[in-house]
Amino acid sequence: MKILFVNHSCFIVEFEKYVLIFDYFKTPRQKDDSFKLSNYLDSEKKIIVFASHGHEDHYSDTILSWDNGKRDISYVLSDDIVVGQKKSNYYIIKENKVINVDGIEIHSFGSSDLGVSFLIDIENKSIFHAGDLNWWHWEEETKDEQKYAEDTFKGIMDNIIDYVKKNKVTIDCAFFPVDIRLENAKFWGGEYFVKNISPKVLIPMHCWGKFLLTDEFSKYIQNLNLPTKGIIINHNLEEIYL
Repeated sequence: MKILFVNHSCFIVEFEKYVLIFDYFKTPRQKDDSFKLSNYLDSEKKIIVFASHGHEDHYSDTILSWDNGKRDISYVLSDDIVVGQKKSNYYIIKENKVINVDGIEIHSFGSSDLGVSFLIDIENKSIFHAGDLNWWHWEEETKDEQKYAEDTFKGIMDNIIDYVKKNKVTIDCAFFPVDIRLENAKFWGGEYFVKNISPKVLIPMHCWGKFLLTDEFSKYIQNLNLPTKGIIINHNLEEIYL
């Protein structure tokens, strides 16, 4: 499995027969032209594009233009996204649904913000993309608002935990937010996810370009003696091999 961290919460994940693109909204600036999105879009592999919700740091309608009638491409979109005319290769999904797209199984779970999160079974691997599912604890909010955010997050997590345990799923790779704006609470959601799900690998995202956070989080979960390996990201357009 080859993973390209594009930026923010966008990843391109390559398998033997598939290319998965998550939460694309723009191509980051680069010093050279080494990254060409067309290299992935023009692949002979089956392309599946995911958008967890419509926030501008997770979605751009640019992705819909990638379907030029020649590419073998499908879209899995949260139902809060307005696409205009729907096509047969658009799969609009709500939380807690299971769909099969071109031979892979996709299970949607909720989000503690907007949209959905995705658990995908593909080529004997399971990967999870959280979208904006996180323990959003904002210091400026009231105690009641903070408690509501905690309960919402943990309620969705209960659904994921139940599914993983009942179906004996081992998540090989999870993409999960580590957001510097949460200050002292920035690792709470990731720690809770790792403690209860135990993915083999967790790749932090939604870091707003603060890549030192990924190193801090990796050391944080290692110091807690948790079995998950945290991946360190140093820059946009970094390749990760698992």
